[in-house]
Amino acid sequence: MHAMFKALGIQDASAEEAWAAVEAADKEKDVDDIKKSIFAYAKAYPALTFEELEQTFRDADMNTYIISGDP
Repeated sequence: MHAMFKALGIQDASAEEAWAAVEAADKEKDVDDIKKSIFAYAKAYPALTFEELEQTFRDADMNTYIISGDP
């Protein structure tokens, strides 16, 4: 997983900083920044699950949702 973060250029950030970036990107509806900030948050908070993240998006009435697809 860390190799993926490195390959994508995901910088180190605290969970709080990364979450603030998720909220800002969601507010601006900037898809590229949303993806980068979610990866930064996942890097800072490795115990995070997609289910928890999706529930948080819904509970906070955010614009972002996680949609699963067929592999």
